[in-house]
Amino acid sequence: MFLRREGCVMSAAEEKARGRPRSFDEEVLLAKVADLFWKHGYENLSLSGIAQAVGLPRASLYNAFKSKENLFLEALQVYKSRSAHRLFATLEDSDRVRPVLYQIFADHCRVLPSQEKRQGCLVLNAISELITADTFLGEAIREMCLQETEMVIRFIERAKRQGELPLEADPTMTAHLMMSFEFGLSSFSKNGMPESQLRQMCHVFLKNLGFSREADA
Repeated sequence: MFLRREGCVMSAAEEKARGRPRSFDEEVLLAKVADLFWKHGYENLSLSGIAQAVGLPRASLYNAFKSKENLFLEALQVYKSRSAHRLFATLEDSDRVRPVLYQIFADHCRVLPSQEKRQGCLVLNAISELITADTFLGEAIREMCLQETEMVIRFIERAKRQGELPLEADPTMTAHLMMSFEFGLSSFSKNGMPESQLRQMCHVFLKNLGFSREADA
């Protein structure tokens, strides 16, 4: 974990060495915090409100993360590590991209409608809410979005090399289309679209990109 300190970057290990050992499990805490941001959004929560919700003194959160910005970014990383996109990390050099994409979208279609409050995707919500802000947090979200796009571009290029997409496919445009589609998928899920219809949308979308599912058989 890296924290922002008046223009410098400090690792979590360095920060911990400067103070008392923490009295909480960081990953468990960040998962709870991610759920709070997921349900309520970034602007609707304060550090004091988060501390109360997770049962910790505000000072404990402040000593560990120094700001709501840092806490949000750390929680967002935990959320991402558990999201469907984690499946990209499971790809071996010889694996095809197409089955993983279908699995990623299947996971989206399963998880999004199952939420009690239909809150969509935390990452996409964060991009919509914060990326336009001219702040440290807005810049961090923009950088995260760029990194995500670059990762998808690499896998689209790989799919072309492996013959899963036509040679004329544009990796950058395809990646942008995929991310735009995920925004739409999240929005439709918030509006109450059932899993079956979300799945149908994803199958048509991937097939139109050139990822025909029949080719996996």
